[in-house]
Amino acid sequence: MSTTKGFAEAKVGGIRGVAGEAKRAPQAEDPALAKRLWEVSIAMTGIDPGLPPV
Repeated sequence: MSTTKGFAEAKVGGIRGVAGEAKRAPQAEDPALAKRLWEVSIAMTGIDPGLPPV
């Protein structure tokens, strides 16, 4: 899991507000989903960036 916190402008009803901590969906940190995303991306584009496994 990443220890880096993200920040983004808070939006209330579509109106921009003050900056606040950004929230991530639990799926954003799921290693199995990340692996699947890379597999599908490589299959769809035919490009394998050859990145080492994490």
